[in-house]
Amino acid sequence: MIKINGSILKIILVSLFSLLISMLSYGQKQEEYRIHLKSIDTTYFEMLKVYEDVRMYYTTNANLAIVQAMIKKDSSHLKFISNRNLLPQIKRKLCDTTQVVFQDSLKGLGKIHFKISLGKFDEVANQITLVEKEGYGCRLINGKNPYGADFCYSITNGKIPYKEDEMPLPYEEIKSIEIILNGNKQTIPKEVYNDLFDFYTCEGEYSKRQIELYSSLNGEYIYLYMYGGSAASSYFTKLIFDKEGKYITRIIADYRNLLETRSFREGFIGF
Repeated sequence: MIKINGSILKIILVSLFSLLISMLSYGQKQEEYRIHLKSIDTTYFEMLKVYEDVRMYYTTNANLAIVQAMIKKDSSHLKFISNRNLLPQIKRKLCDTTQVVFQDSLKGLGKIHFKISLGKFDEVANQITLVEKEGYGCRLINGKNPYGADFCYSITNGKIPYKEDEMPLPYEEIKSIEIILNGNKQTIPKEVYNDLFDFYTCEGEYSKRQIELYSSLNGEYIYLYMYGGSAASSYFTKLIFDKEGKYITRIIADYRNLLETRSFREGFIGF
């Protein structure tokens, strides 16, 4: 039997406790995401239902449904769930077809300059692969299923579709994301966004809002919200960075998630 000195055991227990606390405190503080969840759960909207030519309105908290779907995908995302209507919004300085620039100074976060460079999809620079999946021909971009672009089609006459008119390529892509926080610069790796295409940049429509940037309530995190695609290629994503501008993770709702949670509507706040 191995005997452990009491002082050493105490050090081990303290270290384990500290590790547990650090794991639990990762992301928004518990009180912060609880505020957001309560707000989302009580944010109702009216939906129209037609039954035998009778128009009826009823309220629902479908805003919570999309949150539940995202947590079901990955429970670790719970601590980054937020109602952006409660968050400090970072001012947009410039927006056109080539770039979106946010610049502001916020309490707790400091001075921020956040630049997203945009451009047309580069068929040469992006790795495009055709694969067969369960009777469908699918096109992967950079080894991933592309968001914002249809990527799977029925195989015709034993052949995977490959022509652009049969499997359209994305139109727009992110060229780079650069963050300067209090003079410190961070360039975000391409792997973070090289499967995200065709965004609503400067203007939105109906449920699809333009690119927006927010700070968490305590200034510890930065949230980039983007809506992209159309019809069955629609998606909504939230990219999460720490207060130094370093990328942490992302949460993505695809077309099925949005459809099943009735998120194609005005008043959609996301997560």
